[in-house]
Amino acid sequence: MSLMSLVRWISVLVIVWTVLAIGLGASGTHLPNGPDVRNAPSAAAGPLTLQAIPTTWPYPQDFVMIDRTSGQQTPIVVPPGEHWSNVSLAPWLSPNGELEAVGRWVDPGRDEFGGWAVFRPTDGEVLYRVPAELLANGRPCWVPGQTRTIVFSAGDGLLYRCRLAPPDDATANETPARRIYASGRTEPSDPIEWRTQKPGDREPILLDPLWPSEPSLRRWLLVSLVTLETQKGVRVYAPARLWWLELSDDARSIVAAGPLTTTNSDDPEAARFDQRFPEVVHATDGSTRIVFEERLPRSRTYRMVSAPIEFDSRTGRPHLSANRVRSQSPPSREMEAAPFLISGDGATAFAFSRTGQLSAFPLNH
Repeated sequence: MSLMSLVRWISVLVIVWTVLAIGLGASGTHLPNGPDVRNAPSAAAGPLTLQAIPTTWPYPQDFVMIDRTSGQQTPIVVPPGEHWSNVSLAPWLSPNGELEAVGRWVDPGRDEFGGWAVFRPTDGEVLYRVPAELLANGRPCWVPGQTRTIVFSAGDGLLYRCRLAPPDDATANETPARRIYASGRTEPSDPIEWRTQKPGDREPILLDPLWPSEPSLRRWLLVSLVTLETQKGVRVYAPARLWWLELSDDARSIVAAGPLTTTNSDDPEAARFDQRFPEVVHATDGSTRIVFEERLPRSRTYRMVSAPIEFDSRTGRPHLSANRVRSQSPPSREMEAAPFLISGDGATAFAFSRTGQLSAFPLNH
């Protein structure tokens, strides 16, 4: 690896940790230790009920997969000898009916240095790698209808689309990789370009992408968006807000965008809340809700809130009404700003406490 490549990686790491370091949360109930990996959930349970999450934050080393129906946690075996992050269970089963996981690997001893890889979470065997120099700052989401295609947010604040295909895949070279490095290496991840007006004064920062699999929401990619704005003659970054993005059919460009949340006119300070990590849950009352973490003004801690999804009668686009946002976590259960999971019944959040440990938080109803 060249000196310039090393310098570039160090610079990107600084940017990523600056974006991720957003405050502290409060303690919760620690999850019990999981069973031996030999007792991992059967593939028949299906990837859609299982999700991966690290056991500590913000420096993850170990990962578990949690069955959102039963709450069972099982250790994920990552390939040894490398640093792994942004691990996510794939929404497909292998041809042999086994679970597959995707993660970001870094190995300074390899010529490629890092990239994405598909591996078996039960024994850590790497199935194939996709070398890439772009560093993701969060777990990827999956493009509906496009096999083994992910979208992720990178350290430069842009969204990228990456096709995860093994060398013998007939569609692996469906699109020439974008050549961007002086070394002659190609980058398999393509930036998702804006084909509509961008919010803010400059390129916005896009974080926490979530592409719901629910039929009513598959049209939109949900993100946390940070704009650069001019306030009293000074350029400042605004708080992160939830936005919806409508992408082209090939998921290579943004063709429409808008804020997912509206501001309560009775509470102008609400516009200063940071909103991060959207998740879709089905409430016991039959409604579909967006659960997300919200940081209050002048606070370093986050709380979990939710609101039912509503659709504009004219455009069909989604929005959350500020008047219907409710707190999901008790005031004493403020959380670390980090990805989280919600149980299938919507009663429990698997999130990170003030100490950075994965904990189970009961949610209000």
